[in-house]
Amino acid sequence: MATRTLKVRIRDKHAKRLCRMARGVNTAWNYLNEYARHEWKAKRRFVKYAGPGGLADQTSGAAQELGLLADTVQKVCAQFDTSKRQHKKAWLHFRGRRSLGWIPFKGVTVKLEAGGFHFMKTRFQVWDSYGLDQFEAKDGSIVQDARGRWYLCVPVEMVGLTLSGSLEAVGLDLGLKDAAVASDGQKLVAKWYHGIQAKLAVAQRARNKQQVKALHAKAKNQRQDALNKFSTAMVRAYGAIYAGDVSTAFLLKFSPKSTLDAGHGILKTQLRYKSQQAGRVFAEVSEKWSTQTCSECGSIAGPKGRAGLNERAWVCPGCGASHDRDINAARNILAVGLGYGPPVGGIHLL
Repeated sequence: MATRTLKVRIRDKHAKRLCRMARGVNTAWNYLNEYARHEWKAKRRFVKYAGPGGLADQTSGAAQELGLLADTVQKVCAQFDTSKRQHKKAWLHFRGRRSLGWIPFKGVTVKLEAGGFHFMKTRFQVWDSYGLDQFEAKDGSIVQDARGRWYLCVPVEMVGLTLSGSLEAVGLDLGLKDAAVASDGQKLVAKWYHGIQAKLAVAQRARNKQQVKALHAKAKNQRQDALNKFSTAMVRAYGAIYAGDVSTAFLLKFSPKSTLDAGHGILKTQLRYKSQQAGRVFAEVSEKWSTQTCSECGSIAGPKGRAGLNERAWVCPGCGASHDRDINAARNILAVGLGYGPPVGGIHLL
């Protein structure tokens, strides 16, 4: 069994009630933020979650006035304390009208049913594509997106991936023209944002904010779907996956739109947690010299620098092997992952 977070859309007729709950969450968050700021400025005291004068102590008994469950207020306090520690700050930003709705809950307060769920003595209907009645809810949240739509995000226990007994390994070269290229020749084309640019320009000139939000959501959904399918296919087919340690911060300096559109961080995160759940191996390895090194003979004769980015195929002068630029790099990354030596000065023949 593996833990997976299901995201299902809640029907729009419940939006007003959810917005009222979200305002209660924002009120609790802002009170905690103001209290933490006051304690730091007046006493130089970093407020903690538990203990005398802690966050939980300050919100005790406030749930009914806020129109929330006590468990939800506790989750808000816990998340506020976690966020402060992560950002190493005494207080955080306040949540206002422009903040997207967020309602955390504990699993025991939610009962999943076919086509909906019960929460705070109310049955919320959803577009159920999973069959929610067969799962038991864990701690999760109800969230709002930029278009005002509400979603139930709930972790559940479910059967893991159906795996093959393959012990083979694969290398992945992460890039911009193709989000990922595998050493076996598979490619994941990264053109989700580019596909909406023409319509996006029209909507922006017309100042149609709803259309702009819808187009961005479409690109995001397409990206998430493609990355999920690709990562699942890799984990199912291979026992070990090695990805190049591409620097997203470096790529952002030269091509920010294409870098963000490729979603390298999302893909690596998905490969990491899916491999852990399936008992597979996933690791990031150095990709230095992987493009320039011939995967057949190990000589460094491939395209170099930014000037060689247009060379998508090349022939090794040493052995005469023809290479696709990205597939060759993925094979070299695989060689490094399998321990055939560092890529500096060439990669040894497999």
